[in-house]
Amino acid sequence: MDSAVEAPQLREVIAHAWFTMGFPPVRSLVLVGVESSGSSPGFVARVDLPPPRYRRHVAEVMAGAAQRTGLRSVVLLVVLDPSSHAPPTLERPGAALVTAIRARLRAARVAVLDAVVVAGGRYRSLMCVDPACCPPQGHPLGDLRTTAAAAGMIMRGRSLAEDEAGLVADVAPAPWPASVVIPAQTRSPVADLERWRGMVAALAGAPDGPREPDPADVAWLVPALEDTRLRDAALVSLLPRGARMADAIARGTVTGVPDLHESEEHPPAAEVFEAARVLLATVARGAPAGRRAEALALLAWMSWWQGVGARSRLLAALALHDRPGHRLAGLVDTLLLRGVPPSWVRPGPDPRGCGRPNQ
Repeated sequence: MDSAVEAPQLREVIAHAWFTMGFPPVRSLVLVGVESSGSSPGFVARVDLPPPRYRRHVAEVMAGAAQRTGLRSVVLLVVLDPSSHAPPTLERPGAALVTAIRARLRAARVAVLDAVVVAGGRYRSLMCVDPACCPPQGHPLGDLRTTAAAAGMIMRGRSLAEDEAGLVADVAPAPWPASVVIPAQTRSPVADLERWRGMVAALAGAPDGPREPDPADVAWLVPALEDTRLRDAALVSLLPRGARMADAIARGTVTGVPDLHESEEHPPAAEVFEAARVLLATVARGAPAGRRAEALALLAWMSWWQGVGARSRLLAALALHDRPGHRLAGLVDTLLLRGVPPSWVRPGPDPRGCGRPNQ
């Protein structure tokens, strides 16, 4: 049975959603997995608010995402204009959208614990009818960084960009100086994999966190990543227990889709992924147009695996713009469009506090 969630808990749910996505959305429908009214939020999925003719389609997409992730209960957030001075309420099209989604989720046996409107820096439950706890003007969002949900995210290295574009500010083109020479070729996938591992390990083990490398030290990655053996081996090397498979890929002894069974049940190691992000972002910024796609596609896959779907989608789009038809970027884009979460994600609260995917 549907039931409203208390206002302080809703603020925590909103903070979790914003920090999971990495930015405060605008005119969006956000689904947040919450296994019970007293448990921590998890999975996050977001879509733009659709025109009325796509209402049923969006309801199917959201219900499908909830089912694939094994959710049993969720909170719906309807995000309107943040600059609005009106109370957080829904017009008839918005109310009809919420009704359609609740009905489809109910048919999928997913309970909607609450549906909430967020607008003008305030939020209000649509399912609470008691003005004493749910006043018509709503509750102020305030500074969401003061919430427990945000504190946990910040401790794990998450931050909140001003808007969606800010999610990929770290890969904005910034050509390297002319003194930085991109080699015509590198050693071999096996040797390059060891060099990659060494750089990732050095940055991951830095006591003050990874620092941006000198472009001259990473220019070799531009041609190296264009060898799919090295690119795929570098990707797999970031996964827990992925060393053996990465070696096999680099040697060329793996045919078809690699068996990642030993790695796919484990969440990413934050310090390893952050070190790789710093390296690849440096390459993506400085590489010439037409040669940025490999680094961008790897970053897109990493963001998808970490559960940061909004950034992953933007990175995949940048890779496909740099090199139309890029296979890895296209694969990531397809995974996001279908709402497929990484295999380590399981329903229910994660005792390790890892963020869930937002598609």
